[in-house]
Amino acid sequence: MLTPHASWITALNLTIFGVMHAIGYLKTKSLWFPAGLHFSWNFVMRNVYGFPVSGTVSANSLLVVEMNGPIWLTGGNYGPEAGIPAQLLMTVACFLIAFGL
Repeated sequence: MLTPHASWITALNLTIFGVMHAIGYLKTKSLWFPAGLHFSWNFVMRNVYGFPVSGTVSANSLLVVEMNGPIWLTGGNYGPEAGIPAQLLMTVACFLIAFGL
């Protein structure tokens, strides 16, 4: 919560993010899967799309994408992981990882 632009949605999303990674670890008995999830999210959001990641902005990216809309939808200056769509995506991912669907 001390990161710039963090909110209660951010805190909830980071909790779900942690649960998703814990489920991934418990299913695979390896840190490679959760580490790969984390790395790929950060890499794609920052280096491909140029979105802020955890409140920090990258100077260079493959694409230049401008997000407009309400903070609850886009995540605002914190990044997409602070929005409701990411929350829904991670919740679905938790079930998919847990039940192997």
